[in-house]
Amino acid sequence: MSIRPILQLPDKRLRLVSEPVAAIDGEVKKLVADMFETMYEAPGVGLAAVQVGVPKRVVTIDATRGEEEKRPFAMINPEILWTSDEKSVLEEGCLSIPSTAGRSRSRPRDCSPVCCSMRSIISTASSSSTIFPS
Repeated sequence: MSIRPILQLPDKRLRLVSEPVAAIDGEVKKLVADMFETMYEAPGVGLAAVQVGVPKRVVTIDATRGEEEKRPFAMINPEILWTSDEKSVLEEGCLSIPSTAGRSRSRPRDCSPVCCSMRSIISTASSSSTIFPS
């Protein structure tokens, strides 16, 4: 695993349209492992592959806080099938736009996503990870 540089606005690569992942191969598994290490080091709770300069439809997420046991989750080729009309007020930030965290009302309260997911077991941020397609 390695920590990758996180692109920041106004880097034009952040505007690229991400391509679908054709197969979960060794390259994608390494990308996901690197993204988790990068996200935890930043620190952040989510990271898209395009934010590390790879325009592929891959997202890593772990919304645990502090000393909670880590629960990493990766999404490959995610799509949102449905969202509620009701909105939620959330605290949001973006690793590619530092120092702009704030409250947002723009997110649907509920949604139904579909994706190929990957479970990741990471014992510590500095150890190796094993990724299993599910």
